[in-house]
Order: sequence, then C-alpha cells, then structure tokens
Amino acid sequence: MAPARPRRTALPLMLALALCLPALAQQGGDPTDPANRTGTAPAPGGEAPAPIKAIGGFLGGLLGGDKNKPQIDELKPGAYTKSNEAIGEERDLAEMEVSRGVVPMEGFTTYANGVLDKLKAASGLTQIPGQVHVVASGELDAGATADGNVYLSVAYLRSLKNEDQLAALLAHELAHVLLKHHDSNVFTRTQKQLSSMLAVGMGTRNALDAIGGQRAASAALTPSQQKALGELEVMIKFSDLALHPAWSRRQESEADRLGMDLMVRAGYSYFAGLVPWLEMVAQWDDLRAQRLAEQQARKQETLNTLFASGQLDQGLKQTLDMGAGQIIGALSRTHEDGQQRLSDINAYFENAYKKEVPKVAPRVQPFEAVVNRPAVKGIADGYTKVFEARDLLVKGEPGPAAALLTPLVRSGPLAQHALPNTLMVDALKATGKRREAEAHLARAPRWTPTTWDVYETAAIFEKDRGKRDAARQIGKTAFDRFSRAPSAYPRLIALYRRSGLPEDAQRVLGECKLVQADMRERCDEAARGS
Repeated sequence: MAPARPRRTALPLMLALALCLPALAQQGGDPTDPANRTGTAPAPGGEAPAPIKAIGGFLGGLLGGDKNKPQIDELKPGAYTKSNEAIGEERDLAEMEVSRGVVPMEGFTTYANGVLDKLKAASGLTQIPGQVHVVASGELDAGATADGNVYLSVAYLRSLKNEDQLAALLAHELAHVLLKHHDSNVFTRTQKQLSSMLAVGMGTRNALDAIGGQRAASAALTPSQQKALGELEVMIKFSDLALHPAWSRRQESEADRLGMDLMVRAGYSYFAGLVPWLEMVAQWDDLRAQRLAEQQARKQETLNTLFASGQLDQGLKQTLDMGAGQIIGALSRTHEDGQQRLSDINAYFENAYKKEVPKVAPRVQPFEAVVNRPAVKGIADGYTKVFEARDLLVKGEPGPAAALLTPLVRSGPLAQHALPNTLMVDALKATGKRREAEAHLARAPRWTPTTWDVYETAAIFEKDRGKRDAARQIGKTAFDRFSRAPSAYPRLIALYRRSGLPEDAQRVLGECKLVQADMRERCDEAARGS
C-alpha cells in the first residue's frame, strides 16, 4: 500500500497546476513570456524556469504582493507592453463617447496630462499609452481603460482641492493599467455584467415602444400612466453607470499601493494628496449608496404604476426588477469600501514606508489657477446645473428643468454641448412642446461633444414623421461618427429596429457577428428586442 501515497500527493499538485494555468492565461497572454508581464525582478543567481516563474507569479498575485515593501519594486523597468484587452486609443475614446460624451476641456486636460506624464516617468516604464479625458457625469467617478486612457467626471473638477489630490486619483488609475488588471477574468466577468445591464435597459425601451404602440391604438393609458411611462424612459436614458469595473479587493489594494508609490516618487504629498482623496472616495461611496436606493425606489414606483395598468406583464416586471437589482449591486461593488481602503493604505504607510515619506508642500496654486480659468470653470459650473436639470426630469418636473436649461443652451460654453441640448429636447417633449423640441433637435449636428442618444432621438423623430430613409441615414452617420466602436453595433441595431428598419438591423447584426465576437450576445438582444 505504501507506493500509493506519492500518487495521492501528486494528484492535488496536478489539480493545482490545472487550475493555475488557465487562470494564468487570463492574466495577459502567455504567462511564460516575460514580455507579457509587469513581473518581478529575477532572483539573484539567474532566471527560474518559465513554468515555475508563471506559477510563482500567479500565487504571488493571489497574495497581493509583499505589503512590507513598495509595490513599485515589483515593476520590471522597460517598455510597457499593451493589454490584451486594448482596442486602440481612438476606438476607446469613441466607446466612451457612445455612452457618455467626452467634454472638451483642453485647458484642464493639458494640465492633467502633464501630471499623468510625471507619474508615468516615476514608474520606470516607457511608452505607456493613454491620456486624461473629462466625461459628462455628475458622479464623483473615474476609471482607466485597457488602452491607458483615464476618464474622470466633470464633478471631480469641483471636488479636488490641489494637484496632489489629482495626482492621487490619476496614480491609482494608472496603477490599474501598469498592473494589467484589465486582463483579469474579474474584469471580463464585470464587462459581461455591464452588458447585461445595458441589455436590460434596451429591453425596457423595447417594452416602452410596445406600450406606446398599444396606447396609439387604444388610448389605454391614463394621464398618470402616461407620465409614469415618460419618467421611466428618462430614468433609463440618463442612468449613470460607473466608469470603472468592479475590481477585486486584491486589485484595488494593489492599485492603491502602487498609486502611492508613484505619487511619492513623482514628488507629491501623501498627506495632502492620497489621504484626503481616499477620504473623499469613502464619503462619496456612502452618498452614492443612498442615492442609488432613492433612484431604485422611484423606478419601482413607476414600474408598479405601469404594472397596475395591465400594460406591463408580470414576466417583464420581474426581469426589470432583477436587472435593476443587478445594477445596484454591481455599482455598490465597484470599489472596496472606502474606510477599509483608508485603513489598508495606512498599514502600508507604516509597514513599507516605516511612516517616513518626503514632506512636501501641497501644490494648491497651480491647480486653482487651472480650474478657475473661465473656460474651465464655466463648463464645470454649467454642468452642475445640467445635472440638476437631469434630476428634475427624472423626478417628473420638466418645466423647472427646461427653465434651468434654457440659458445654458442659448449662449455660453455649453450652448453646443450634447447633454444639455438632449435634456432640453426631452423637457420640451414632456411639456407637450413637440414642435419646439423638433426644431431644437434640428440643430443636433452642431452639438459637440455628441452622444449616441442624440442620433437615436433624431432617428425616432424622423420615423414618427414617416421619413425612414432619413432615420437610416442618421444611423449611418452615427456609426461612422463613433468610429464603429464595439458598443456602437448593438446601438445601431436597436436604432434601426426602433425606426422600423428591420432589414437594416439584420444586416448590421450579421456584420456584428463577423467582426465583433464579444458583442454577439448584445447584438442578438438588440435585434430581438429583448
């Protein structure tokens, strides 16, 4: 019986290897190729065999690195190798434009990119891609993509107090890029979750279209139900999804630690930068959870109104309830608890830095000089009012929303921006001023930065006027405008289907399946209207 003992020992080892190696494949190409890893420095005395290095790197990743020494020591100097998930910076930017709209704010982004360049230089790596962009979001949110682009909300411009806090934010997002977190299966899984959320929203719109058709045929909805229908459409249209994926606790902790290393090496203040920024994040996490709960309650009330009318079947209601719950849950998991992150970074400060970092004065004046420039402050202040108007629309108060938006779209730095103008169209429609809304929408081609919703709204207007050829052309224009970004495929299919162009929708569906494998499911759902 003795010879059997080694087999029992070997079997778990074989199983462990079988489990480890597929996971390694998710971490960025061939794990045995040093060119595909940020990696750790080779041990003195020579290179370990490639499989042993791979397994050691994987197990080290599970443990989140050595918290008693700077995380940056694990970066291998040299040229940065791009993520397997990168799609190209231009298409990456188009992806963000499809859903949100990138705010042109050159006075700020030029300055922020200078800060990002300092942090890149501090990493010891070269040829790191990516630029800073500002997006039209009222959430205190930021995120980096696999292409290295860092997107931060316009709300952040009114919340950060100095360049050191901006550096803390950018260093954290850059750390996710340098550590290749986008290649992980956690990120892939979250992307699928976000796709499901978007599909739920698309399915809801399809249901609203069906209800609208029934209303036209039978005038079945009461005024209160019609109001509920409009409110639900606005809630779906302007729901903010997080800019960043739901990183694991290990990944978030790694990015916090490497972010601290980067900003300290770049000469920024730990005490005036990273600590207050993490405190800000913790406070915002609590506020966001409260706001999400309030939004969900309003959506639920609206759904109940439609369900009571008999216009929403029980199966769809359950689907929407579940989808809304997924959105709330995913958003609540997008970052580790802020207080826990503060505690973890303090422990890192004590263990890796022995409570000693260079004492540098915070850089307040340069930051304030930039954010207080008329071209920058005017846009940031204007978007604060835009987000107030959006909240009023969601609450079913289009009149006050229109009053708030009117001076913004009439003149000033936001006069040609897509989001305030799209909101104005919705406000005018909700107050029964369809002709004014249509006239306003006619100016849409001049709106910049634009979003997909601008084109979809215009296409539906043309369909309602019986001009489906015009709707088709609007779809083509939108598709090219957004560089045929991956997310543009299901959006175009939905636009064509909603515009009464089923053959065009099927044609784009076929192209999607050929050239955008990751979008097949969403494209199918858009074509089915499910």
